[in-house]
Amino acid sequence: MRYKSILFDLDGTVTDSTEGIINSIMYALEKLEYVPEDTSVLKKFIGPPLLESFKNYFGFSDEKSELALKFYREYYVPKGLYQNRVYDGIEELLLKLNAKGYDVLLATSKPEPQAREVINHFKLTKYFSFIAGVPLNEKGYTKIDVINFALEHTATKDKSEILMVGDTHFDVEGAKACGIDSVGVLYGMGDAEELKEATYIVKTVKDLEDFLIK
Repeated sequence: MRYKSILFDLDGTVTDSTEGIINSIMYALEKLEYVPEDTSVLKKFIGPPLLESFKNYFGFSDEKSELALKFYREYYVPKGLYQNRVYDGIEELLLKLNAKGYDVLLATSKPEPQAREVINHFKLTKYFSFIAGVPLNEKGYTKIDVINFALEHTATKDKSEILMVGDTHFDVEGAKACGIDSVGVLYGMGDAEELKEATYIVKTVKDLEDFLIK
């Protein structure tokens, strides 16, 4: 097999967290008495660091973004985190990758404690050798930092044998910056244009399985 270690993004790649994240954002905006002009932009919050998204999409100041994140977590931690589901076929894929000897890791921009809670909730923890997420309350921690952290915890040292799987340009650009290949998945939040710089692109979980397990 060409690749020995596979890094998976979480939101939009392993789980469909759309409902919980959007509900949490709406809760935060209501607390701030802010009405977005275009609610379709809310889907763009799935995957990237939230502080940056509040700034980029709503023009919030650093202080207001911090407050929005605080309100977001008020809803997300007890409720939104569980308004979530594993994409059909993902657990079967993880099982097959383990059986074939791949080192499977999680590399997510979600705070690490929340990422652990999600995969524990869905009983997926056993499939991952390591979970790399953002340290809670860490500012300026990027997807590049997350991927580099994951790379420190895989036995595979040849970067040509490591692959990042994700659904947004953050995953693709992070992989490229870290010197590894990437697969962009179209069943998540990103489209072909956003993922055009990926080494490979697949449409479905089945396509991803066929690509990884040949």
